[in-house]
Amino acid sequence: DDVVGGSGGGSGAWTAKVDHCLCEYERLVAQERERQSFKLEGTFVCVTDTLILAGELGVLDRYLSAAELVDVLARRARDMTESQTDEEFVHAARVLLMQAVISGLFSEARFIFRSDVNISWPAGYFSTQCRQGMTNS
Repeated sequence: DDVVGGSGGGSGAWTAKVDHCLCEYERLVAQERERQSFKLEGTFVCVTDTLILAGELGVLDRYLSAAELVDVLARRARDMTESQTDEEFVHAARVLLMQAVISGLFSEARFIFRSDVNISWPAGYFSTQCRQGMTNS
């Protein structure tokens, strides 16, 4: 509980958790970039779980360069001073993960979070599995 998760401990403890989380995400992104030796470029249409965060950040339905998106995420990360709920902790983790991934793998890309393409991969997966189960019966 001292490093990740849970509330309490004041804003200093929360800031330490946020810093640790971002450092860990950045380390894992760098490790993966090194392992796979790739760089992603172009325009990416963001759907599924990323729409939740994009909506919370107010960046739906507009193009953003990687630098603009990282700036939005970094500002949000700086604004997070303490977590009161599990929901806020999940939001913080999403912000930090996206910040690390975008800056580490997509530095030459641009993004659009399309609210009209709201796909739920779990719903699609389970729907497909249920249909397959019905045809196999």
